Amino acid sequence: MWPSDIFSFSPSTFYTLISIVAVLIAILVTLSAIWIKQKKQKPLLLALQIVGALFTAIFLFAYIGGMFMTPSTTVLHSELPVRIALFVSGAAFLTLILTNAIMALREKTLKSSLALKIGLLVVAVAYFLFTLHALFTLEWIGEWNRFASGSISTIILVQDVSAFVGVIARFIAGIIAIAGVGLYFRSGFPSTQRFYKILRGILVLEASYWFALIPTAVTLGYIAGVFYGSSTIGLLGALAWTTIPLFVESMVLPSALIVLAKKLDYKKPAVDAIRWAWISGVLLIVVFWLTNMGTWMLTVGTNGLSYLVAYPQNMFSFIITVVGLIGLVLFTVYFAKKRGLTSSWQTLNLRGVGVIITLLGLFFLWNYLGWIFFGGDYVWSNWYAWFLGHNLDLWMLTLPLFGVPLMFYCPNRDTVGSRGGASAVKSG
Repeated sequence: MWPSDIFSFSPSTFYTLISIVAVLIAILVTLSAIWIKQKKQKPLLLALQIVGALFTAIFLFAYIGGMFMTPSTTVLHSELPVRIALFVSGAAFLTLILTNAIMALREKTLKSSLALKIGLLVVAVAYFLFTLHALFTLEWIGEWNRFASGSISTIILVQDVSAFVGVIARFIAGIIAIAGVGLYFRSGFPSTQRFYKILRGILVLEASYWFALIPTAVTLGYIAGVFYGSSTIGLLGALAWTTIPLFVESMVLPSALIVLAKKLDYKKPAVDAIRWAWISGVLLIVVFWLTNMGTWMLTVGTNGLSYLVAYPQNMFSFIITVVGLIGLVLFTVYFAKKRGLTSSWQTLNLRGVGVIITLLGLFFLWNYLGWIFFGGDYVWSNWYAWFLGHNLDLWMLTLPLFGVPLMFYCPNRDTVGSRGGASAVKSG
């Protein structure tokens, strides 16, 4: 699984690092076991947030650091000091997520809002800064002339410009998200009217980001028909790999987000907004399933089944993508139908929402850490090129920092839209 030169230094040094990580995990597991036995929720959650914030800071540095080489798309997570830091902090982060999940099975009330606030802040910052990295990575400019000519060049130009407009929309959404979290820290949970206004702005801009992919979906569908029209297998492959996922993510998902934004009206009952929130959430996971499964199909088609059999980490990633994500879709639909379709936000089961958010975040986190732990030139493929270099949703690996505290959350102790909405929760 690990080649001896994975970090470009001697095996003895590498296995020393592995030993250090093993000792660190043993210490964290021991402390966690003590805290779980004593039901000390706060130190376990805060340990998660501190380690998670450290990991996120290194992760964002690895991406944003490449901006100083503009217009290069260089990411620094393969640089020795950065990768070692990600290796150690990532292993600790993953360990604390799992131990906190065990604690959540015993504790059913959030005793301090501090961990929830920290998690929300880290996720918002990651959303904003990761989009900033995409916005100012300018290597795409002129690629329509470098890699193509004629009509193909025009198609690439339209795709790139439209997608860039979408990134601008998400960047503005990130600014609003940061401002909203800042308001939450300063004044507590905002009023229902203000909360809906903030959320509507983010949803409309996020929908604009996805709508901006329509030219890419249409042009790739046209290209698939032109180049593979005479080959049924080739056409089906092109449709499955790119065209169908793009049509769903550029038309179906953003349409649902717009409907959700419209339903967020503080003058009306929340039942319709809650229903469309679930619909949008399910569609978002479906988009991730289609997109990532399509990339794996392309990868296996190019590299062969041996690429999965020879590398256990690839097989695991393949399974959690193809089977795990659709399983999460089905679980979300089931949970929404049984316990999620409530008449008000106050009665919404936030523990279940936290489980779904955490599992989705773990999908992104593990696939990123899979490269940090095991990756190298020997295993590079279309999958890693997509997931590490072109995946603008990779910031979602921070979601467990928000989802795990929600797993401790008693849904009837907080009032959405009330001034100082966490008043029933002890101050952090």
